Amino acid sequence: MGKLLVLIAASAIIASACGSTSVEPTPTPSATPSATTSPAPSATVAPKTLDHDVVYFARDRLPPVAGHVDAAGQGTTTESRILSRLSALYGAVAPSPLFNVAANTKARPKSVKVAGDLATVDFTVPNGDWGTAGSAGTRSFIQQLVYTATEEPGIRRVLILQNGGGAIIGGEGVVIDHPAARDDVLGYSFKASLDPMTFRYDRTAAYGVSAKLSLEDATSALTRVRIAAANATPKDAIGFTARMVQNDETIAPELGKWALVVDLPNATTADAMGLEIVDRTPVRAMRTTAQAGGLRYEIGFDDLRPWRAFLDQQQLALVIDVGGDPLATSPNIALYAPVFGTSVKSGAAISGLVRAFEAQYEYKIADAKGNVIHDFAQASLGTSEFWGSFAMPLPNVAPGSATIEIMLRSPKDGEITETVMTSIQVGP
Repeated sequence: MGKLLVLIAASAIIASACGSTSVEPTPTPSATPSATTSPAPSATVAPKTLDHDVVYFARDRLPPVAGHVDAAGQGTTTESRILSRLSALYGAVAPSPLFNVAANTKARPKSVKVAGDLATVDFTVPNGDWGTAGSAGTRSFIQQLVYTATEEPGIRRVLILQNGGGAIIGGEGVVIDHPAARDDVLGYSFKASLDPMTFRYDRTAAYGVSAKLSLEDATSALTRVRIAAANATPKDAIGFTARMVQNDETIAPELGKWALVVDLPNATTADAMGLEIVDRTPVRAMRTTAQAGGLRYEIGFDDLRPWRAFLDQQQLALVIDVGGDPLATSPNIALYAPVFGTSVKSGAAISGLVRAFEAQYEYKIADAKGNVIHDFAQASLGTSEFWGSFAMPLPNVAPGSATIEIMLRSPKDGEITETVMTSIQVGP
């Protein structure tokens, strides 16, 4: 159906601005979604305009994924461009494993009005029936609408109307009575922190660093930024300040809605400087600039996902993770493996990050026969604003369905304060 390219690549690992390597460009569009060969890397970063001919496809349990579609974003006004994206969404075919709930619904976008950063979209809904099925389908549909309508630079919120009045979407009746931003519907049960995270380490001499960006694949919602020190000794460390800031798209539309800003005092780099377009959900672009007395990395994101930072002391690297499975992520726990729904064997790694008092966390594993393994363990770091890592092998459990829970308890009264869980299949 013309140009359709999903901004996601299985196991997409890219090196950003590392001298002779650059961020892998978006593959050349084709009539059907398929893996294509990227152009040869360039030694320098050439600024490029980010295309906003984008709609969003749904994923099971995870935030939506952007895809380029020919007819999306056409028009001479903000309103017409938003309307064209929503209209294009209804005709777009989502490649596996993504899906397009909008294509099977009965409602259709009728008009768009814009005031400031708010887009009000009125839908024609025959007999008040949107045609969505189930709570999961309705939730995914609303995600698609909100993300697609706010793709326009400068539009952060959308209000959905139904035949000129208030909207009630789905058989279970989701009432839309106020505007929503992407961050309101992306699927996490808590808001990401806007507090800066700082590690002070006074270096008297300049030192070199290099950044690598690992993007999520079709089964994960985790993006990783790794900034490693070059030619460092075990006594060294990386001083930095990291923070999520709302990006002004009127000034820097390539960086999307939010930007992860990492400042490194006294750091230098051989990485290529300037702007690199990434264009793979959820990362839009990465910009590297020299600052007075240091270096700055800015990574632009589609939305405000939870993020966390930890220090890899063995390899002298700062690691910042953004996102993760919404059901396996809480303000102080991020369970990375095993991934929900995967089939694993005993001995497979159970791993993630926690931010816990004295590094202590609790785990519970229940197998198909009802056996439960319940114990405490220690992460690599505790009682800190930085996160500690943990890893342990999956014990010998009965084949079949199993659940893994990671929990934290209050140091004051011992009550459980946070819990995340994943479900897996254990093979023989």
